[in-house]
Amino acid sequence: MFTVMKKILMALLCVLGLASCSMFDAVKYSEEISAGTQDDFDRYPGMNVSELPLTGNVFTWPAAIRMNGIITGQQNQSEDEDQDEDLKITDDMFGSGLFVIVTLELENLTNERQVLLLPHGLLLQSTSNSYQNGILVKDVEIPFEAKELRKVSVRFYCLNASASGSSAYSEYAPIGFVTNIPAFEPLFDVCEGKKLNIDQYKSISLLGYYGACTTVQEIVWAITKGKTFTTAEIKKYLKHVKKD
Repeated sequence: MFTVMKKILMALLCVLGLASCSMFDAVKYSEEISAGTQDDFDRYPGMNVSELPLTGNVFTWPAAIRMNGIITGQQNQSEDEDQDEDLKITDDMFGSGLFVIVTLELENLTNERQVLLLPHGLLLQSTSNSYQNGILVKDVEIPFEAKELRKVSVRFYCLNASASGSSAYSEYAPIGFVTNIPAFEPLFDVCEGKKLNIDQYKSISLLGYYGACTTVQEIVWAITKGKTFTTAEIKKYLKHVKKD
């Protein structure tokens, strides 16, 4: 299934315009990133082939913001190439990634403006092992007016290459953990200074977004399969991604 997911990733790039510099850079390190990975690696709970629940540091939901209902999936971007070409970025789209996209209904309980911070490393747990779990690699900020109720779309990176991407039928457990796995730290450090979140691409070409997502997803998969990277290596792989 990992091979299938990787082929989908590369096919998407071809459809969207592999001739661009950002797309070329996104695929040229693919083999290097995945070299030495272990397809059966299961030491990180909830990642790769592990069916254990995700775990980490407890995420405390801020008192000012309430999440209503359950977290539901949306069709992931690998399944509709026409949608990818025509994607229009709205004010309700946040995060980064192609395979795990969910809807959150959030409510500001106060009479003041608020900003919800979803931190890098935040984990998303699918209620079924058939669907991929997710992770944020960069902080996400969602603004609210006083007493505002918002439905937002948040994108995550896939943690289980052998499972299916999100769909209208996937559901997710309440958000509860931020990863404390050291292997992710170099990636987080580099990503914080890069244009990765989809709301940063409202006025510039989406080709850069897809190129960035492709490389980051390859790195995330490699980490879930037991590989570690230095900060210098991550900087090299993400050199094509624009800075904030």
